[in-house]
Amino acid sequence: MPAQREEIRHFYDEVYYKNARDVVGVSRHLRRLALRFEPWKNLRILDVACGTGRWLMAVHALGAIPSGIDLSRVALDACQRTLPKVELHCGSAETLPFDNCQFDFISCLGALEHLIDPQAALREMVRCAKPDARFLLLVPNSGFLPRRLGL
Repeated sequence: MPAQREEIRHFYDEVYYKNARDVVGVSRHLRRLALRFEPWKNLRILDVACGTGRWLMAVHALGAIPSGIDLSRVALDACQRTLPKVELHCGSAETLPFDNCQFDFISCLGALEHLIDPQAALREMVRCAKPDARFLLLVPNSGFLPRRLGL
């Protein structure tokens, strides 16, 4: 699996996030989603596969204390420029570098289905979550409009 993970990391660094420089703004969708889970004030959140950090930006603006992890160093560098004080790690979702029972909220938005071992990643998320933590996991479905349109 390490070779496969390196191949995936290379794709995200060299293709998917190749032109990621600065993160400019948060989508209306993410802002609205963040408002649905208020209050955020002083909650420790972890976003798994955080990419360039748009979700981290949305919850940070509402008072959360965000952390993120992603395989792509390029994406994390863009995120760090926008959120310089946020704790970010470059690594695998299947082996999270966080202590047990640390987060109030854990998210993984549109990435779980791309992981090499989603079950291991879910176990790690649960391990890092406080007993009363909330989870937000978004995955595509067959009714998703872009999928129905063949995009």
